[in-house]
Amino acid sequence: MSQQDVGDKLGITQRAYAFYEDGRRIPKWPRLQELGAILGISRKDLLAAYEGIEQNDTDDEGVGNSELKKVLTLMAEAYRDQAKAFAAQTEILKNIEKNMARQESQAKIETNLNEALAGIETLSVDSEKIMADLALLTAGRNGSSGDDDNK
Repeated sequence: MSQQDVGDKLGITQRAYAFYEDGRRIPKWPRLQELGAILGISRKDLLAAYEGIEQNDTDDEGVGNSELKKVLTLMAEAYRDQAKAFAAQTEILKNIEKNMARQESQAKIETNLNEALAGIETLSVDSEKIMADLALLTAGRNGSSGDDDNK
């Protein structure tokens, strides 16, 4: 999932979401809950990290640096996990498409072979009929010319 995808799901721009990841902005609790839901982070983990931001080690603006890093690390890990899962799913889909294409090709080949075999069987039957007819003609000529000589 890209930053743009996450931003779209949150209803913010890609750049605004990038500021969250970079630590330049801290999302408010409701937005952080939305983000956690999107990235699959439990509310318990989010709450623990968010409370730490509000209560612990703060800079001049009142932001908990160490806790902010924990939240951002948690978000980044979830983001990477989703990216890996997406890549794995994409690879699986590609393999499925390849297998489907092979199966379609094999089915076409099988159909063509069956049609060719049916054609060969028809030719074989026709050949046998022709050979039988030739044998009758040959026998008839031999027999009729011999009959004519005897008369």
